[in-house]
Amino acid sequence: MYESNNYMKISELSRISGVSVSRIRYYVAKGILPEPSKISKTRAFYGPEHLKRLELFKKLGKKKRVVNIIKDLLDIVPSNDAEAGHPDKLQIARTRIINASIPVFRKYGYEGATVGDIAKAARINRNTIYKYFKDKEDLFIHCINEIVIDFRHNLPEDLQLLSETKDTEMVKERLNKVATAFRKIYPEWADMMNLLRAAAVKEPGIFAKMLDDAYSIRIKPVAADLEKLIKHKVFRNVDPFLTAIIAAGAMEYTNYFISRGKFNNNSARFEADAIDILLYGLIRRF
Repeated sequence: MYESNNYMKISELSRISGVSVSRIRYYVAKGILPEPSKISKTRAFYGPEHLKRLELFKKLGKKKRVVNIIKDLLDIVPSNDAEAGHPDKLQIARTRIINASIPVFRKYGYEGATVGDIAKAARINRNTIYKYFKDKEDLFIHCINEIVIDFRHNLPEDLQLLSETKDTEMVKERLNKVATAFRKIYPEWADMMNLLRAAAVKEPGIFAKMLDDAYSIRIKPVAADLEKLIKHKVFRNVDPFLTAIIAAGAMEYTNYFISRGKFNNNSARFEADAIDILLYGLIRRF
């Protein structure tokens, strides 16, 4: 259940409100939804007031009608921007620590990275980290979660609606976009997952569940999309979880070879061919 004192990224606001990311941005651009509070060039937080307004907009109906009604109301009642735009310090601090930690873990490895290194990168006192994370292990898994969740939530709106697509060629086109988006985060993903795999082998009692959780975050949303596509009869009746595992593995290995310099002249074609094989299999079509 949503807590009223929480602050959200746009993807979280979209999920909770049921309003698409593109429409939220449209409302901000039209001036009927307050600007979010930005903590960096690429990160911003939305607050309870944004959610309340979006719930009201949904009740009012069509987009153009909403804009006209709200603009008329705002001419009469001033907006409370102070309430809308200031995420709490906890949320901001946790995000900044995670962002500073990922390059440190990638550079020194899990065992080599120290809380002191992370504190220095984040420009904070090392004791401050323990206010927001239980220990280095806790921070490490949050870093992995951040990479995976950001990849999923920051996809363009048409890719987030992949599971609602009922045309096979459209699914193929959108999967190509997913592959391109994953290629951008692959270096971070690969480095962090390699560290986690090594840690899980060395200390399974601590890290094995973390590894399972990290894979679940990656696999479960894909399996959910596949389940809907099977229900829509876009795909034949197969096990969606197994298919998601195969697809994720194929995407990871494809990006590994691209990152190692293979197919540099035509990496997009290589990705497209991999998706074509996943969708249509190896048996010749007559």
